[in-house]
Amino acid sequence: MRRLWMTVAVALCLAASCADSGVHVVSRADLPSEVYPEGARTPRPSEAARVTVYMLDGNRLAPVSRVGRSNLPLPELVLRALLSGPTQDELAKGLATALPPPVELAGVSVTDGVANVDFNSAFETPTKDELLRRVAQVVYTLSELDSIDAVAFFTDGHRYTVLDQNNDTVSDPVAQGRYSRFSPRNALGGPVSTGPLRIDVGGDEEAAVP
Repeated sequence: MRRLWMTVAVALCLAASCADSGVHVVSRADLPSEVYPEGARTPRPSEAARVTVYMLDGNRLAPVSRVGRSNLPLPELVLRALLSGPTQDELAKGLATALPPPVELAGVSVTDGVANVDFNSAFETPTKDELLRRVAQVVYTLSELDSIDAVAFFTDGHRYTVLDQNNDTVSDPVAQGRYSRFSPRNALGGPVSTGPLRIDVGGDEEAAVP
C-alpha cells in the first residue's frame, strides 16, 4: 500500500512541475498496474434507450416498450428489463410474466448471432408449460436486437436443454420459429404498453421516467 501511494505521489508531482521543469508527464498507460489494476475501467456513459421486451397476455406474448437511460450493453439491458416484470398498469391490464423474481441473470454474451444466456438455477422449472413460456419470453425479447438470431440457454454456467413448442428437447440454440404459437396476437402491431426502463443490477435499481 505504501508503494502504491508513493507511486501516485510521484505521478502527481511530475504533473504539477512539468510546466517549470520540462519533465514529461507520465500517462495512465505508462503507470504501474498497482495504480490502475486490471479490470478498472471508465464506466460507459449513460445513453437514452428504448427497448422492446415481451410479457405474457394469457398464453400469448405481448410486446411492451421500455424507455429510459442506461450504460448497459443492449443484450444485458433488455434481459434485465424483462426480469423487472410488468408495470403496475400492465398488471392491471392482465399482462404477466413467467420469469418471477427468483430468476436472476448471471451473464449474457453474443457470438455469431447467438446469445448465450446464463441464468441462476431458479430458471429451471419442473412444469413444461411454464418453461415454454419462460423460454419464449427470452427468445422473442433478445430476437428484437439486430445482432441476435437465436438463443442458447445456461443455468449456473452449465448448458441447459430446453423444450420447444412440440415438447421436443433441444440442445442447440433456439429461435422464434420454435415458439411461434406464443407469437403476439397482432404480429404487425406496435408495443401494447410503454413504461419506464426499470432494471436491477446488484440490488441497485436504475430507473428512468419516459
